Amino acid sequence: MPTVRPATLADAAAWADVVTACSPYLVQDLASTEHGMRTEPAAVRRVVAEQDGRVVGVGRLHADPGEEHVTMMLMVAPEHRHAGVGAALLTDQLPAAAATGSTTVRSIVEDDDDSRAAAAAWGFTLTRRFAMSMVDPRTVVAAAPPDGVRLLPLSDLPPRVIWHALSAVMRDDPSGLSTPMTFGEFQDQWADPRMRPAVGRAVLVDGELAALSVLGVAGERAWSDMTGTLPAYRGRGFARLAKQHTLVAAAGAGVTRAMAGNDDANAPMVAVNRSLGYAVFAHAALGVRALP
Repeated sequence: MPTVRPATLADAAAWADVVTACSPYLVQDLASTEHGMRTEPAAVRRVVAEQDGRVVGVGRLHADPGEEHVTMMLMVAPEHRHAGVGAALLTDQLPAAAATGSTTVRSIVEDDDDSRAAAAAWGFTLTRRFAMSMVDPRTVVAAAPPDGVRLLPLSDLPPRVIWHALSAVMRDDPSGLSTPMTFGEFQDQWADPRMRPAVGRAVLVDGELAALSVLGVAGERAWSDMTGTLPAYRGRGFARLAKQHTLVAAAGAGVTRAMAGNDDANAPMVAVNRSLGYAVFAHAALGVRALP
């Protein structure tokens, strides 16, 4: 049987390897994993499952203060599935999840037979559905902005301005997975090596920030962390413009696969991605289970 223990910084490489093997779209590497382990809030609980001295599964539990949900990630290396690794990780994490005072635990469930069967066996009900899509950014051509509109790299803006904008737009994510951050938490995330402020783009209208697109990059892969328009500027195509120019900048930085995940109910962003050439290549669902 696998042994479950707290994760340490020495496990970062193995953690990144398991995540990469399990997910075709999560953009994470050693440097990003190490940064997360060093800076994430104390409310985060990471554990690993070992078999014969090798890390074969990982688990991460995160409870935001005041939230009714606690978020859990469980991943088992494909060649070690059906051996009780996932069950061991879940058994270890559930008491910690219940101790937060939250009423439910939620987790992203991949759209494959193994993952769906495990989620059902562990008492999770699949609710919201997500589409994962991808585009080669080298195929995207940036349109010239209209009069009075400028595009700037996010690195040209003060971090606090970006934080305020993200706090405003993430409330509209229908999945409920985009939770508000304190400025300190944002600063930690902004310092993650996978974040590329010089690649992400902001749309300014008459000098005011109207929309932005944030990208995380690891090697030739990129993940769209957030694209959105502030409420006063919606309906004018600024989110598409920001993402379009971000993708062109990503191509210039060597990215060949730019990926995004969208709740099926997020019709405006699904339409933006489709117009930019994104094609769906995978699905996932939100699994929810009540806590005792």
